Amino acid sequence: MRELLKKSALGTQRLSLDPSLDRKGWKGVVIRQDTGYGSYPVTAYLSAHDGAVLMFGRFWDRSRSLADQRRELIKLADTPAVGPVDARVTVVEFSDMECPSCKKRTLDWDALQAKLAPELKIRRYIKNFPLTASHPWAFRSASAARCFFERSPELYFRYKSNVYARQEELNVAAVDAFSLAFAVDNGIPDAYFRGCYLHRPTDEKILSDLAEGSAVRVRSTPSYFIDGVAVTWFAEPIMEDFLRTTYLGGKGVSSVPAKAPPAK
Repeated sequence: MRELLKKSALGTQRLSLDPSLDRKGWKGVVIRQDTGYGSYPVTAYLSAHDGAVLMFGRFWDRSRSLADQRRELIKLADTPAVGPVDARVTVVEFSDMECPSCKKRTLDWDALQAKLAPELKIRRYIKNFPLTASHPWAFRSASAARCFFERSPELYFRYKSNVYARQEELNVAAVDAFSLAFAVDNGIPDAYFRGCYLHRPTDEKILSDLAEGSAVRVRSTPSYFIDGVAVTWFAEPIMEDFLRTTYLGGKGVSSVPAKAPPAK
């Protein structure tokens, strides 16, 4: 099992068999994925007869809607959100502040949400999913953002926007310095921020988002769930067409085939 995991996963993991998860032909496994700031659980299954196959994920109830099951797994309370509370559409975004695609899609979302506002109310919730194996400062920015959210939801989004604006020039030390300066500039007591940033109660919330995302099969960022439906926005105009087709009866759907963005 450990040899299989070395071939398929990044970072450091602790593994254990969990008999409560066993299914016919499969042994339940809990993988504690280390982030460097704590670990979170990922469910997996090992083929029971020979141990040759390791499958990440969970068993889904095929007699029920997968979208309904995802909505049950994703908790929205105490989560940063933008958009009207009486919105018809609920979007959950799992993103990483060091991720260039997340930066681009945040700008795209803001423009799309404004464009559709006269016809469709959308509320977008943001979950932290820092990919620590490849992004060294992503968890730190998520921790700082969480501290600002605890003081004011508006500060969360202002901080996130500022991080994206500086994304290419940031590193671990620069994120620490910028976050401290942002706190001072926004009237947040130094004692509060230092007692919150990278402390266990704050980081547990990020680890919880990571565990939740893994449970609904987030494997890259950004990942989107629209009322529980996974929508991969890999090209234009997939997201707008999905929203128009699903909620507006197809009104305004593009007749132009979706094209992937040019390689960079």
